[in-house]
Amino acid sequence: KGADHSVTQPGGARPPAQVRQGGGRGTTPEPTPAIKNPVQPAHAVVGFLDIPLTGKKIVVSIDGASSMTDNFDYVRNGVYQAVERLSPGQELRVAIWRDDKVIPFPAKGFIGKSGLSQLEKEYGSLTVRGSSDAAKAMVASLKLGGDQVIFVTAKPAMDPQIAETVLAANTGKVHLDSIKL
Repeated sequence: KGADHSVTQPGGARPPAQVRQGGGRGTTPEPTPAIKNPVQPAHAVVGFLDIPLTGKKIVVSIDGASSMTDNFDYVRNGVYQAVERLSPGQELRVAIWRDDKVIPFPAKGFIGKSGLSQLEKEYGSLTVRGSSDAAKAMVASLKLGGDQVIFVTAKPAMDPQIAETVLAANTGKVHLDSIKL
């Protein structure tokens, strides 16, 4: 409790809250609107990064391979913020892709706002490593029982057949979203 879950740019830099432009001699500087950080969510109060949380049971399916090295902490903080922003009746679960499997967090199942500390305990020290099979991991994420699944990856190249595989496996018509970092 009390942990800082603010979303920062990869590398840890935080954007200035307000930028002022200096005027010429004898003028008063005019305040300018806050500059939006292109990496920070535009609608930070509504969901997970730029994705609105519309489901009742939301799975955030995150690539845990080394391609996410520069973005993993940013995404983790986005997950924590999403949990804090859940509406009554909404629950969330994280699924990390590792090799050819998916590891769900927390282990006990979906959580609401009150489960944030448990998620932090289980997911907080996780690091990226190795590679992952995106298609298998995405299909496995669909089987975790969510009615909204958000896929997150930084893979530089993905097989175009992945979309066909995932859509064919989406027999329950789960709402799908994706973020490519």
